[in-house]
Amino acid sequence: MRIFKPRDRDWQRFAWLFATAVVVVLLASHPELRVLIPVIDVMGLDVLVLLVGWQLWEYARPFL
Repeated sequence: MRIFKPRDRDWQRFAWLFATAVVVVLLASHPELRVLIPVIDVMGLDVLVLLVGWQLWEYARPFL
């Protein structure tokens, strides 16, 4: 049984899961950003990603 099969579409889910875990660990390990962990717990990681993506889009839109 192989964990990573390149022909399956499941590798995208695995990549998102890994990236999410890395982001949460980085936020939890940074002393100044540790305050965000209860906020993420209350509103959900998907809403936080949506808000950050929206903010980055508004920042990058004049250059695109």
